[in-house]
Amino acid sequence: MAELYLNYRRLMYKEILRIVHNQWEAEDVFQTAIEKLIGKVKELRQKDRDHLVSYLIVTSRHVALNALRNGKNSRAIPMTTSAIIRIPPMTGGRSRRA
Repeated sequence: MAELYLNYRRLMYKEILRIVHNQWEAEDVFQTAIEKLIGKVKELRQKDRDHLVSYLIVTSRHVALNALRNGKNSRAIPMTTSAIIRIPPMTGGRSRRA
């Protein structure tokens, strides 16, 4: 599995990033794809290189599309300066405790 990861991680990541358009989400989806592939190691070892590459790309694509479909991608919230809450400094009184 380590060899598979080292040889094809860029290919898989690139396919996922093309779909989700977010670096952080792509990393999460990539990990999910790797987890799915771990359970298929025996099957993957039997494939020739061309079929293996196709299988990895299709798996990456499907996991990324599922993440979009399930709304997993909605976690990314862009921060703007208007979204920052400003808390005024405390003035010289005593603080209230509950």
